[in-house]
Amino acid sequence: MSGEAWTVKDSDTLQHFVAYVTARHTQGITYSIQRPNRTGKQNNAIHACLRRLARSLNDAGYGVAHPLKPELEIPYSESSVKELLLKPIISALYDVDSTSKLDTEQVSKAMGLMLNRVAELTGVVEEFILGELSHEGA
Repeated sequence: MSGEAWTVKDSDTLQHFVAYVTARHTQGITYSIQRPNRTGKQNNAIHACLRRLARSLNDAGYGVAHPLKPELEIPYSESSVKELLLKPIISALYDVDSTSKLDTEQVSKAMGLMLNRVAELTGVVEEFILGELSHEGA
């Protein structure tokens, strides 16, 4: 099955899209609306926030129990925060297994829920800051 895609970001492309649809309205074409996935800006912000949260949890004395020796705590990492704290939220809310499958609103909501819950349970407070660079010092 082949198809065409239009990205309407401004009034000029909107006018062209409307003209396209108008010219073909009698052809019985089905159109679907697709919301954009997370932006590059959000992707950078997610990873920077996960790193900050891991660092803050470690600094506050929290760690991840070792699966074979629970009394041994492993420091949090960007990856463990994503896997253990964020992914269960996106799975429960949106039935997906990856943040790349979320749209921009879903990313913000999931990050906010995770950060609020961590703050409630641990007192560790971090913010989800859009525009933050993901290559900050790890």
